[in-house]
Amino acid sequence: MNKVLVISYYWPPMGGGGVQRWLKTIKYLRQYKWEPIVFTVNNSDISLYDDSLLYDVPDGIEVISSNIWEPFSLYRIFTGKKDEKINPGFLSKKKGVSFLNNLSIWIRGNFFIPDAKMFWYNPAIKTISRYLQNNKVDAIVSTGPPHTTHLIALFIKKKFDIPWLADFRDPWTNIDFYDKLKLTKWADKRHRRLEMNVLLNANKLVTVSKSWAKDFFNICGRKPDVITNGYDPADFNKAVVHCFTGTQKQLDDYLELDCYIGVTGWICDEKRNVELRKTIKNIPLSKLMVETDCPYLIPKDLPTKPKNNRNEPSNLNHIVKEISLLLDLNEDEIRKESFKNTLRFFESQN
Repeated sequence: MNKVLVISYYWPPMGGGGVQRWLKTIKYLRQYKWEPIVFTVNNSDISLYDDSLLYDVPDGIEVISSNIWEPFSLYRIFTGKKDEKINPGFLSKKKGVSFLNNLSIWIRGNFFIPDAKMFWYNPAIKTISRYLQNNKVDAIVSTGPPHTTHLIALFIKKKFDIPWLADFRDPWTNIDFYDKLKLTKWADKRHRRLEMNVLLNANKLVTVSKSWAKDFFNICGRKPDVITNGYDPADFNKAVVHCFTGTQKQLDDYLELDCYIGVTGWICDEKRNVELRKTIKNIPLSKLMVETDCPYLIPKDLPTKPKNNRNEPSNLNHIVKEISLLLDLNEDEIRKESFKNTLRFFESQN
């Protein structure tokens, strides 16, 4: 059986989507004759726990790890926000951002490159190198963000000459908060140079949507394969496809599986989501769920946007309005059907 080393900062008991994409993939890899080995962190600053995900970790899987120092404790002391959940850019969700918070964002963007997990790089290199001296693997996977994982994989690929797949769950320099990081020209150049180095050296690139694949192509001239986020049938009687941005073929496949289809403010972006604006006409109202992906994916065409560019549940009405124009249906009808679908979905889980 072939062996693959998966480098992932996120791993149970951490919760959230960043864990589940590769946890759920790893769960089924043995069916395809691949034995996964996971490399992760020992002592992360966990903001979200989900112990239930531990049940999805395959029996007997090898998990290796190293320690990490993270600057979040200093950030909390520095800003006085001891209990606030910290997002990747140190961007505050509250209005009236203070001078200290602005300074911390500037430090994050210009010194913690590519991200605040940069201090994991050296311990990870040492631990993985030591492991590979005595254990053979046939491939490497890195999943980011944090994009430090890709830099770790890049070093290992070059040192040991192992094929490498880089999975981008989110963009790097095209992420929605990138322009909020108060970057100097030097820092921006360094971010882009590191990103390009990863994109050009990975043997295979993967991302979660066609539009992001186009964005990466515009950066480096290589178009990643698209593997959208999905779901594990073992988890649900029914499933919802979160933030659907796929093709008609993918929509047909999801509908055949009796999935609900989640549509976000992505539908409001005429330039980057031509595909979805076509396929939405073929989503049955009985399967449509309107969502925000708050705090991300703020609709691009909002008349006014908050300074922190944070999406809010109140923008659901704006998304509904756009869908109603595309479907030529009354807004209230869309709200009513989406609400009914949501109730049906959660009732089915009880």
